Amino acid sequence: MDETVKRFGGVNILVNLAYSYVDDGLNASRADWMTSLNVNVASAAMLC
Repeated sequence: MDETVKRFGGVNILVNLAYSYVDDGLNASRADWMTSLNVNVASAAMLC
């Protein structure tokens, strides 16, 4: 973000296209779910 602001003067629009998908259902590990939550939820909230 700092580099973008320095180079372009600011951020006017944010499009969060990151996505992670867990397809193992009950067999997915906690680490798999935490990775998905970090990519899909936490990253979007932090950038906003």
